[in-house]
Amino acid sequence: MGLNQLPDELLLTLTEQWPCREQQLRQLSALLSPTLPSPSTIVTYGPHATGKSNVVKSYLEAKRLNHAIVQCRECVTGRHLLERTVAAVNNATQENDVDGKTEGYTGRCENISALAVHLQRLLGQLDKFILVFDGIDKQREAPPTLLPALARLGEMVGR
Repeated sequence: MGLNQLPDELLLTLTEQWPCREQQLRQLSALLSPTLPSPSTIVTYGPHATGKSNVVKSYLEAKRLNHAIVQCRECVTGRHLLERTVAAVNNATQENDVDGKTEGYTGRCENISALAVHLQRLLGQLDKFILVFDGIDKQREAPPTLLPALARLGEMVGR
């Protein structure tokens, strides 16, 4: 797929891969438009094992949008989730670094405030970055404030 591909061509390609998902793909396209501001949080929900995560991942990859996907089911604690998030964003930003100027980044992340600081540092030069928490509702040992705090993360990091 070329970068200059028309949205309808991209939509056709993705609907061939994901039949009966045209409406969801159009909604993603509108919400993640490179020319319009995006909401700070987007929640995809629905019945278990219906391909929600794969549709989102396919769309992000096809549009070549800067993104990182964190598999929450693999994280044992809330702190583990936060540190995996920092690592995933760091890896994604290094993959997109064309100058080779990005240095390795390591940092402990013990709370949402520290996560916001890490993300501001890692994403400072990017206009838009999509961070996907896949299966966040299945996070083990999640404090009750985790989901509301993550929902506000886009506002905390802000640009």
